[in-house]
Amino acid sequence: MAIKSMHKRGKIGKKIILSYIIVLIIAFLVIGVTFKVISTNYLLTQAKIELFQEGRKIAETLSKIHLDKDKSQGRIKEKLASFRELKIANKYLDAKIIVLNNKKKVVYSNFNGKNGEILSKIKKYGSFKNKGYVVVRVPVKRAGYNIGYIALLTEVKEINGLNRIGFRILLISFLVAASIALIVSLFLERSLVQPIMKLRNIMTNFSIKEFKEDINIKTNDEIEELADSFNIMANKLKSYDEQQRKFLQNASHELKTPLMSIQGYAEGIKDGVIEGDNLSQSLDIIIEESQRMKKLVEEIIYLTKLENTEEVFEFKETHLTKLAEGAIKSIKSLAIDKGIEIRLEAEGEELGNYDKEKIKRAFINLIGNAIRYANELVLVKIKDMGKYTLIEVIDDGQGFKNNEEKRIFDRFYKGKKGGNGIGLTITKAIVEGHGGTIYACNHESLGAVFKIKIPKL
Repeated sequence: MAIKSMHKRGKIGKKIILSYIIVLIIAFLVIGVTFKVISTNYLLTQAKIELFQEGRKIAETLSKIHLDKDKSQGRIKEKLASFRELKIANKYLDAKIIVLNNKKKVVYSNFNGKNGEILSKIKKYGSFKNKGYVVVRVPVKRAGYNIGYIALLTEVKEINGLNRIGFRILLISFLVAASIALIVSLFLERSLVQPIMKLRNIMTNFSIKEFKEDINIKTNDEIEELADSFNIMANKLKSYDEQQRKFLQNASHELKTPLMSIQGYAEGIKDGVIEGDNLSQSLDIIIEESQRMKKLVEEIIYLTKLENTEEVFEFKETHLTKLAEGAIKSIKSLAIDKGIEIRLEAEGEELGNYDKEKIKRAFINLIGNAIRYANELVLVKIKDMGKYTLIEVIDDGQGFKNNEEKRIFDRFYKGKKGGNGIGLTITKAIVEGHGGTIYACNHESLGAVFKIKIPKL
């Protein structure tokens, strides 16, 4: 259903190509408008410059002629025969000429326009730009005196014609560039969509059991990062699935042992095989195994809640030293039975926010584990490190062997003298629930050491 809906919305490749087209159109419009404004101003300015230059040439030619309409019109016409066209941007434009005498009366004109406003402006202002014409007036001088004026006109529509030619060239260039860009975008679309499709197909058909190797996508961009993130997620799921499988196997094994013991004694009592004093002992064993099984089930449920964040942490301001002292009191009888001394050393420990019940339970688990392996001493150190507090639980036993410190926090992992293999896993979950870290290693001079760094929330 998800894939069908994606097809209905349109492929990402089509969106990429469409975005290319939109960008090209916007670019063409912006460049086109800019080109029109700039080129029009340039051509008008260039037209005025060319008109001035042509006007000076004509004025120099006519400076030797008497500017009289009746007497000199033929000679003026003859002299102006070569000044019929104006060259701008390698194109020739038709230029109109009006010759005025020093009294600003028209002596000669090839301008057929009947616009009297233009003629009056020429007489009054000289050079100007009308809506339809660009006009330049140049004085005709002889011996330093003005003997008349030359006015040159060219129509703006002819300049706009040049503009249109430039715009056509721009349009052709745009179409060529757009075609090339679309071809390039098709190749880019393929290179972008193909790894996405590959990733999508793998995600759609993803199965933890069938996922055997990482997705290999090399694009050096966010798609490759997405594939790497998926590989990390898939490996985590696979690892979690493996842990769950082992957990079920271990839990079944741990529960099977007391259940078989209970079943055996119960059947013996029922069949009358166990009688007299043995009956009372058998019942005590059934009760003991039931309590052990109950404790194991409770710890499994407690651990599950911690790992699934269903168990709410209640943070309250307290001293870790007080919680450690309470844990030592709770487990002191076990240490006395085994002849183990528990020593607490606190250095500059300040107030922090902790879940009292859970931190105390973590202390009990760590100290209880240390008592199992200690020869004579269990040392608990608490030291303020500024932003966090360092806790160390050290025993003087033999320490870790065969790299077992790397597996000590796994569910149901038990050392030679271990309990049910849940306690240290619970301790790790509690520490991480406080935003801290825990790890185990061998002490320099004593046995095993558990180190906890826990922030002051």
